[in-house]
Amino acid sequence: MRHDLLLAAQVPLREYWAPVVAAALMFGGINELVATATYPLTRVGVWLVNSIIRRGFRDVMPIGGSYYSGEIPWRFHATIAAESVIVIVLGIFLGLWVHQK
Repeated sequence: MRHDLLLAAQVPLREYWAPVVAAALMFGGINELVATATYPLTRVGVWLVNSIIRRGFRDVMPIGGSYYSGEIPWRFHATIAAESVIVIVLGIFLGLWVHQK
């Protein structure tokens, strides 16, 4: 009985492993790209709020303070974004290869 179940599971596994891996690569790459983009966007948002506070309410302390003074270099974000684009492209090529078969 157990041997029959294993044989029944091997056929779909052999057939669908590549599309599942392609979808996982594309999802992981897009997820990493979005996660990487949130840090610079958050910094710009805090800068915008701080500029409004400084111009309109001079007695209120700006948000973030010294937290954003030691910011991460842009090359770090660019490296992670490039790696995520490589993963996305790898997933697309794997999906195209599966579609070709």
